[in-house]
Amino acid sequence: MGGSRFIDRFGSPTDELDWSVEAPEQRREEPTIGVIKVAAALVLVVVVGAVLADGGSDVGPEPVASPRVADSTPSNESSPAPGDEAGLGGVGFQTVGGVTAGGPGLVAVGSVGFSAAVSTSVDGIEWSPVSPIESAGDGVGGGARMSAVIAGGPGLVAVGSAGFVDQVAVVWTSVDGVVWSRVPHDEAVFGGERHQDIESVVAAGPGLVAVGWAGPGGDQVAVVWTSVDGVVWSRVPHDEAVFGGDDHQEMSSVVAAAPGLVAVGREGSGGDQVAVVWTSVDGVVWSRAPDDDAVFAGERSEEMSSVIVVGPGLVAVGRDGSGGDQVAAVWTSADGIAWSRMGQPAQDD
Repeated sequence: MGGSRFIDRFGSPTDELDWSVEAPEQRREEPTIGVIKVAAALVLVVVVGAVLADGGSDVGPEPVASPRVADSTPSNESSPAPGDEAGLGGVGFQTVGGVTAGGPGLVAVGSVGFSAAVSTSVDGIEWSPVSPIESAGDGVGGGARMSAVIAGGPGLVAVGSAGFVDQVAVVWTSVDGVVWSRVPHDEAVFGGERHQDIESVVAAGPGLVAVGWAGPGGDQVAVVWTSVDGVVWSRVPHDEAVFGGDDHQEMSSVVAAAPGLVAVGREGSGGDQVAVVWTSVDGVVWSRAPDDDAVFAGERSEEMSSVIVVGPGLVAVGRDGSGGDQVAAVWTSADGIAWSRMGQPAQDD
């Protein structure tokens, strides 16, 4: 029986956790750190992430205060904003999944313990946590995380997931980045069999387009949601030829770009994965870019985790390899359909 990503990352809420031994495994975040370091040489992208653990005693999954940054004098060097043990460290597990311009200046979203979390900043140096974010609701079952945030809808829209066992997709909205409300749960849109998760959202198509995945265990498929106003959402009908059937398909990131929208992700599981690209004119009808083993597959396990419009047209970043033998990977495209892999390593004989 497969657990949700909350179980994979944080353990059961009834388990006694020892945070001083090791942080829970994160499939996505671990390779992404090395990826972003390589991509930073190509694009001006800021990706904020933090995995923090207390060195003290065993603790339960009680939510703790949202991450915040202590007072600091700005410097000319690029570095994480400094923080004290009570802010960025301490008991539990804190992550920042996305950041956007909005509210008082900047708004960052993520999770603290088993709760969705938001922090705001005027200048990117000093941060203030926002009051607890609404996560509970029909079909959720506790626990939540925000994966991404964007300016749109009534002001700001954040996406993510909630639930320990039967995980559902969740959308939150805010006018000012400080007061947040959760879009009412609709099982036909945000629920389904076992697990659903929204990973990325962009202002495009009919208004907003979000991507992610859904399904039980290893039989997960890519999913697209659309909205005109950020409050009322629809789920794009499943097309097995485009979004997958058996095994595992996942959309990780989406941007507005020629021919309209481009999403990236992966197909496969374990050590047998290939990078995948999808395109759409309107956010509703999607096509899968032609498979090219020389670019997207080969003998290694590959995955695209993020894409941005810049440089030659689009730049996607991800990873190549499996187990302990992983390297950062970068792809470029002029039109979102034909892609090239930068610095592709020679395959072993």
